Amino acid sequence: MRFALTGGPIDFTRVSVRSGDERPALVQDLLLRHGARWGVQTAGAAADFAFELDGEMVEAAISAGGTATFVWSQSQALGRLPRVDRVQADEAGVPRFIAGDLGTLTGGGNVRESARGWLADMAPVFRLGDETDLEAVRHHTDSLGKVHVRFRQYLHDLPVVGGELTVHADAVSGQVQAVTGRVVPAEALPLVPTLDPDEAIEAVAGRLAAEWASVDAPELVYVVTESGPRLAWQAVVEYEDEEGRSATSCSRTP
Repeated sequence: MRFALTGGPIDFTRVSVRSGDERPALVQDLLLRHGARWGVQTAGAAADFAFELDGEMVEAAISAGGTATFVWSQSQALGRLPRVDRVQADEAGVPRFIAGDLGTLTGGGNVRESARGWLADMAPVFRLGDETDLEAVRHHTDSLGKVHVRFRQYLHDLPVVGGELTVHADAVSGQVQAVTGRVVPAEALPLVPTLDPDEAIEAVAGRLAAEWASVDAPELVYVVTESGPRLAWQAVVEYEDEEGRSATSCSRTP
């Protein structure tokens, strides 16, 4: 595709591209990450400015993986918060810790729904799209009057093992003071497993003991690893070793 200013200005914050079944990527974010390498500089562009973006460029950008630098949409969302004192991000540029005056929980006495609504507004900060769901799994109020609401992440209706966020707020005022945890965006994620579920569990359980039995049917999940999220089969198996009868959760990534 070709982008040119001859027909008027282009709002790159509203233009996205998609490669296959992957999540659409904002052109503004692609330019922020890869514009220098592509030789594209939009700042101060004249009326005759133009550049082309082809499938190979998009594919290379996706293959390059994440970057610890926030993309434009994240920076804009953070800028709308009352005050951000500290942000720590993972290797992909997704925040794992944010502290400051991050807004207020609203929605009456249902703290879980209030925190869920607040996270929905924060979705751009964590690069979360419609394929992500956050389920509140627990909440409690500590002795200092702080309420903590923990959420578990789902992607494409599959649980994300290791994908959690906790919202920390003042129990009286509802002021959100921090959010911690780790979630993964649905960027360049596999959607179809390449391993048979029974063979995958057998390959792992067979290393534990010669005889074992699966307690439940293998479940398809996403697992957060050091190299990024992976699609995996997971099941609980029982086996016996020198210490006696045991049960453990086994998972195998393709």
